[in-house]
Amino acid sequence: MNIYVMMDPDYKDTYWCRQTVNGILEETSKKKYGCILLQDEQPETIDWDQLFDNDKRLLIVVGTSVAWIPGVLSHLQKNKVQVILVSLQPPTGFTGVSTILMDHVDTTRSLLYYLSGLGKKRIALYGINPNSSADELKVDCFRSFLQESTGEDCTERIFYNYASLSDCYRQFALKQKHQDLSFDAAICANDVVAISLIRHLEKDGHRVPEDLYLVSFGDTLMARLFSTPLTTVSLNHLELGHQAVSAFSYLMKNPTVISVSIKVECKLHIRASSGSCPENFAYAVTTHGRSVPQIDFYDDDEVQEALSVENFINRCDELDLQILDGLFKHTKYSQLSEALYLADNALKYRIRRMVSWLHLRSRPELVALLSSYLSEASLQEAGVIKAEADTGHVHF
Repeated sequence: MNIYVMMDPDYKDTYWCRQTVNGILEETSKKKYGCILLQDEQPETIDWDQLFDNDKRLLIVVGTSVAWIPGVLSHLQKNKVQVILVSLQPPTGFTGVSTILMDHVDTTRSLLYYLSGLGKKRIALYGINPNSSADELKVDCFRSFLQESTGEDCTERIFYNYASLSDCYRQFALKQKHQDLSFDAAICANDVVAISLIRHLEKDGHRVPEDLYLVSFGDTLMARLFSTPLTTVSLNHLELGHQAVSAFSYLMKNPTVISVSIKVECKLHIRASSGSCPENFAYAVTTHGRSVPQIDFYDDDEVQEALSVENFINRCDELDLQILDGLFKHTKYSQLSEALYLADNALKYRIRRMVSWLHLRSRPELVALLSSYLSEASLQEAGVIKAEADTGHVHF
């Protein structure tokens, strides 16, 4: 039996999508299913009769864009294709769609309780992508929480990212200049946004967590290794993939069932960006829908650079990280090759390869870029993580 997977074109090259697909591939392997990734195809170009032949028309769709999904669902429903939608709440009006979702709403609420419990009175919601279904849920929860707790309109506390994190920060910085409007904490839409905010704040002479507590969503490797490690909610995208295959299997065995809904729990990881204070966490989920403009979160140099560093670190093996640690310490090639039991040519090859992964021109550019995100200590921690990690995931 084959499982077919379609991906949001703006989302498919991200770390999060790759993790979800890795989860799908892991679970299909366990269940002895085949898995066909429809990576570049548009729904309109696919002959669904030929693709499914006499099999049940059941498709896993992975994405986050609320601007992309309505047209896709309309086309699939016209062609009688049943959908398992991963990471995205279907828009109003679409029925019979199975969903595999993170618990974004009550996770956001729990972050608000967490920061409020630490005495934070002016909390901002930062870097929201108006084209993201998950971010839409965070906004709804943020608004309802503040309405319930303070009765105030929270519009001035929400900062949208219209594909420019620099512009988003400028709006935030304007509020921070005024004492009566400034914030003492921020919930960031994801780890990339959080890292961007910290970097901008540092350029303006502000410190995290001394001047601003900061929490985010993602728990990426970069969140753990960044110069100020991030307090984040882990979004288990591998588990999203596992559950998508479980839903597929259940629907195949129970043809009278129209749809299923599965929620994946999130976990808070306390780190330096919120002062390493204790946690108190709980979960739930809700749904909501509205039309939004087409905004590409990934069409931003800051986002692309941060994601490229995240992808780079995930691509490096333990030996690569040991080499980088030596480069950070300005160790001579001869000493580094001897310490790592590598021939000089092998060492130089690995360095050239890492430079090419980031599309840079030289070793100094590599060190300069990574130094702006990572420290020697975080590289050593990454080496430990890599040594302990399961390397069986598939990357594409």
